[in-house]
Amino acid sequence: MNQNNSKSIARQQGFTLVELGISMVLIASMVLAGFYIIKRIRTDAAINAAIASTTISLNQANAGFAGMTTTTGANLTTLAAMNIWPKERLVKSTNASGVTAVDKVMGQFSGSEEMMWANTTVTPVGTFVYHLWNIPQEACMPLIKNLAAHPNTLTIYAGAHSETKPPSGGIGHIYSDGIKVKAGTGALSLTNAGTACNKGNSIDIAIEFDKS
Repeated sequence: MNQNNSKSIARQQGFTLVELGISMVLIASMVLAGFYIIKRIRTDAAINAAIASTTISLNQANAGFAGMTTTTGANLTTLAAMNIWPKERLVKSTNASGVTAVDKVMGQFSGSEEMMWANTTVTPVGTFVYHLWNIPQEACMPLIKNLAAHPNTLTIYAGAHSETKPPSGGIGHIYSDGIKVKAGTGALSLTNAGTACNKGNSIDIAIEFDKS
């Protein structure tokens, strides 16, 4: 009888170990699913913040240059003084003469930056160029669709991220290497946007927009 009890206990212990193994697999799956859900929520929040902030920046630039005949003089430092971006996103430096300038504007995504200046590649200088540099692929299409809907947006380029930042005043590498997803007052091409947004894990976007 003691032998039978020992066999019964052994069987019960074996069954418990199987259950424990299954439970561990289920818990691991739930943790992994939770990780991806949290990551998605954070990504969506950053995308929504970027959409809202780019719209505000476009509107603020127009308001800052209201009544002016050109956009000449628009650069990071001048536009930052017009509250185009929140102060906490500005990276500044002061030279030996005590002159402070804005070196860069931090974007809504890790490692991303935003740039805006007068578009000196056209004459007369009556438009701005707004760069969203090094944004994640999943943010590309939502941002492009939102930017294309802005009444002052003209041309939009998008393409694979380049470590070389665009030069002040121009569109930079994205003009030659990127894809034109919206031309002037024309409609957004979702086909071109889809192709551009799949050029890499990180994307650069350049927007030309005019002043009101």
